[in-house]
Amino acid sequence: MQLEITLAALRQQQTRIEGADALAQLAYCICQDRELAQRLGEIFAFIGEYGQLDVRRGHRREIAHDYMRGMYWNRGAASRAMLRGGKEPDRVVMNNCAILLSDLDIETVDEVAPLVAALMQAGTKNLLLIGGKFSEPVINFLLANKKPEQFRVLAIKTPGETAQHQQAHLTDMAVITGATPFYKAAGDSLRGMKTARLGSARQAWVERNLFGLVSDRDNQQELTEHLAGLLEQLEYARDKDSEAFLRARVGKILGGVAILRIGDGLPARMDARIALAKETAKSLRQALRDGVVPGGGAALWAVRDCLRNEPTGNSESRVAQRILLAALETPLRTICGNAGYDGATVAQLDSAEAGTGIDAHSGQAVDMLAVGIMDVASVVEAALQKAVSSAALTLTIDVLLHQSSPPASYTP
Repeated sequence: MQLEITLAALRQQQTRIEGADALAQLAYCICQDRELAQRLGEIFAFIGEYGQLDVRRGHRREIAHDYMRGMYWNRGAASRAMLRGGKEPDRVVMNNCAILLSDLDIETVDEVAPLVAALMQAGTKNLLLIGGKFSEPVINFLLANKKPEQFRVLAIKTPGETAQHQQAHLTDMAVITGATPFYKAAGDSLRGMKTARLGSARQAWVERNLFGLVSDRDNQQELTEHLAGLLEQLEYARDKDSEAFLRARVGKILGGVAILRIGDGLPARMDARIALAKETAKSLRQALRDGVVPGGGAALWAVRDCLRNEPTGNSESRVAQRILLAALETPLRTICGNAGYDGATVAQLDSAEAGTGIDAHSGQAVDMLAVGIMDVASVVEAALQKAVSSAALTLTIDVLLHQSSPPASYTP
């Protein structure tokens, strides 16, 4: 009961976060890297909660980012040789492209040769083939094209690690391109196929490990209905992996895509910064979804008043209440102690309004949100829930094993 009261009081302090400056400040509170935080703030102000962010190793010492049109998936060309002849190394861009969607294993040339011939006769200049697997004879047949400027074909393996994920990606691409996919599970075959089942895109680009599509469809009703269906599934998703996959699908359809390139002179430091960027990005997504609360332990400090005013029925409840009250004070007191301040500094908060905390730099009582000191609301709530459940568990067992140096984590 006391936990529910505490959580309710904590949720009352939640506030939405928006704007590049506010997001950058939150990112800095998380990663303590001003340059990285500034970039992430700009990116998430553009792509929002669901947008895609690809964090890569950079080729320069500084951090850089840019945005891409359309949607992309983590699959590249079936053969690197297909990427020759583009304006950029290992990258080909095709405009007004016909698209075949499938998860079929394309084993023989007879499955694709009639399609290629029909499209060339119709005057189509670009074709993107998406299939579960392409045999060596099929790849050699596609590479035998000596005039890619007249007709270019690129083959890509169906994105997704499982059959279920592959079918989901094909469904999304079908809505974007207007194609009718060929499914292995349905017993479909490419033999005798009609070009009416092909889709199209205003632009398709393919790299070694990625490919993307820019839709040319003017009617957005089907896309809107499909997006609404995914958002409804997301609302009822309980499994973390399923939730993450659905969010990625929504992000692809909404089309907010950014690439963050992190460079450094030392490879080890670069890898550490990339890992930090990814963890900070996760927290920013949570903040956009769930909001933020005053940081520095101020949010937990403020909920004590609600807990004190709640009557307790017996001695055990009173003991539990005192323990929880002491625990709620500990984060703020620990921060102040680490900064070299004593109890007199903390005493400034005795008559302060909710959301007021101690600025560790100045030792003054300040409105934490106003000065940009904040925490992700869902992270603070999860930490509180897990702390209370862990404490309750210790009362039911006889032996505890505690790690003297527990692994560092960005999540509670």
